[in-house]
Amino acid sequence: MSDNNIDFFKNYQGQNVSVIFDDTSYEMMLDEVAEQTHKSIDGSEQASSFSLFFVSEDERSIVQGVYSLKFGEQYKDIFIVPVGTEKGRSTYQAVFN
Repeated sequence: MSDNNIDFFKNYQGQNVSVIFDDTSYEMMLDEVAEQTHKSIDGSEQASSFSLFFVSEDERSIVQGVYSLKFGEQYKDIFIVPVGTEKGRSTYQAVFN
């Protein structure tokens, strides 16, 4: 079973994670783990997905792509997308379906 489930990430909510790229690292905080439940068009089935929202005050920014993120001692390759910058804080999102 994959550790890419919502419960794994909830354990790291409010904590810093490292994004590893180009032989350097970039610190972000896992700010929010948001779960969504969707019904099929006919209402017969439900599916769950979740999003991770990260924030960073690092003056560098990263473009959307797959990055190796370090949660505790575990590394996970996750596709993240920048979703906004406000008052020097960058927000990034990863979606799991």
